Amino acid sequence: MNTRIVRAALVLAAAVTAVAPAAAHHSFNMFNMTPQAEIVVEGVVKQWALINPHSWLTITVSDANGTQTDWSFEGAAVAQLVPKGITIDT
Repeated sequence: MNTRIVRAALVLAAAVTAVAPAAAHHSFNMFNMTPQAEIVVEGVVKQWALINPHSWLTITVSDANGTQTDWSFEGAAVAQLVPKGITIDT
């Protein structure tokens, strides 16, 4: 009976250890989750990285003084974008 409890505890510990990196990967700590007004960004596409697990769009934006700043936007995975018609040529 004690062997069963030890095995169950080891399996539970292994499961919790395996799930921890996935939970950290899906953290939203880097995002401001408070509702805000819509932000419109206009610029020139610098890079469109259609990669897994997340795609990335980088746009170079010029302000009124001509100063350029790169904005990066994280997007969905390739498997989610391609069925919607979004490809590397988009």
